[in-house]
Amino acid sequence: MKRRVIAGFFALLLLLCSLSACTGGGNVIKPQEFDPAAEVYNVLELGIKADGSTDITKELTKAINEKAQVGATLVFPAGKYYINGDVSFSAKVGVKLLEGAVIKLGNEANVKMMSGGFSAPLGKIFEIEGEGRITGFGNVLNVYSEWFGAVKDDGLDDSLAINYALRFCGKVSFLEGSYNIDNPVYIKDTYSSSGYDMLGMGKDKSKIIIGNDIIAIDGYSDGASIGNSAFNANGIGFYEKNNKKSSMAIKINSGWVSTENCHFEGLLGGVWYDRGGFCQFTENTAKDTFIVFEISELSMFSYFLDNEADSCGTLIKAVVSPSGGVSNGIMIKRCKSYNAYKEDIYITENQAVFIESCEFIGGSGGKAAVYFENHIDSGVDNCIISSKPGSARAGVMYASLAFGSITGNKITDCSNAVSIHSRGVVTVSDNEFENNSGSDILLRSCSEIYIARNKFKTAGSAIPVRGEKENSLITVTDNVFAHSSYDIAANLGNGSSFIVSDNVFNG
Repeated sequence: MKRRVIAGFFALLLLLCSLSACTGGGNVIKPQEFDPAAEVYNVLELGIKADGSTDITKELTKAINEKAQVGATLVFPAGKYYINGDVSFSAKVGVKLLEGAVIKLGNEANVKMMSGGFSAPLGKIFEIEGEGRITGFGNVLNVYSEWFGAVKDDGLDDSLAINYALRFCGKVSFLEGSYNIDNPVYIKDTYSSSGYDMLGMGKDKSKIIIGNDIIAIDGYSDGASIGNSAFNANGIGFYEKNNKKSSMAIKINSGWVSTENCHFEGLLGGVWYDRGGFCQFTENTAKDTFIVFEISELSMFSYFLDNEADSCGTLIKAVVSPSGGVSNGIMIKRCKSYNAYKEDIYITENQAVFIESCEFIGGSGGKAAVYFENHIDSGVDNCIISSKPGSARAGVMYASLAFGSITGNKITDCSNAVSIHSRGVVTVSDNEFENNSGSDILLRSCSEIYIARNKFKTAGSAIPVRGEKENSLITVTDNVFAHSSYDIAANLGNGSSFIVSDNVFNG
């Protein structure tokens, strides 16, 4: 019954994720579409000056109001247009900036770009003074960091331009090439209510180079938060300079977080978040990053699908710091981690954790490839798990739990394939164990353990099922054992129950 409840829970989670506002994979930036209205007006012919010092707020507002009556497109030829007041572009008025046109926003400027269409060249078209701002762009497909002054592939800091785009517009698009973030981009005091999107051409095409010792996209520090909004990064590669592993790509407090088709390399952390809900991470890759994904606390329903890490510390870590709130609902499916130097998966103080059809191969560090500490419900199903030969780490380890299931896995070359160190109801069934140096299943102070239909191929001096300290209510049935010095060695307490039935012992 417990197993069916967990499976049903994650079936609901998968459905909710598929209905969420995720963007698709592949190239997420599309050509800007612009369909000018029938009437087109040159703003210079409407009495609007482009000398960079004359405030055009009143004249521009008048032009917008007049042309909104019939629907029109305002064309801005080359020149600098100074705005230092409130301007709201109607949805019935399109805006087209020609090459060399720049909108200069004074300290008092508050421009709302709700236009029916927007077109501009890929260059700096906005100059911003002090508290001046331009918001909206809800009808604009792509907001380019170049519009705010970013220059790809020049090696110079683009953080201010990216900050402006995210803060004012809630989205920023990156072309093929490299951009630099040498100072944190803070997601706070923003003017977007619909969420935040960072969109690239693909993780191998649009690259962000992060300076050392910073959080690149910071939605956490100094009270920063996206509240109940969503943050999405799609099609971007995040790299730290010199692979120093001192910086984090994304850190978010609260909200819905998603990354898709992104890459993380040479970083201290890829994505860190807490108090998130319905977070989704799909088709991401990582290399030489200490922790790729970390859930801190009080998050609900996190889904990891088709992610791959090579030579990283930990692929997914879920803890309870800093304040100790437990997170609920983590699903990890079809993920791969190779040559990890810490635990591939590290879970503590969480409930309802389900790991399915994953590969954790060749790891050398940490307590286990999959490590659970003081959690409630879990399942590890149909996974392939191995460690680097000679490494002193387990395949799956439970330090403390209430309910667990380890089913249909192949676990090889570990110190112990399965290591259970607490009293809780655990089923270990239909697995294949081979070439583990210590034991296939190690039990310490356990109760209510059901071991069935496993193939124990570990042979020699290793003991397939070994009990240490006092164990009780242990059932070993319908298993096949290879030749070992001992197949089962148990340490039982007074009045304990140990049932061994219908097993096949070869030799």
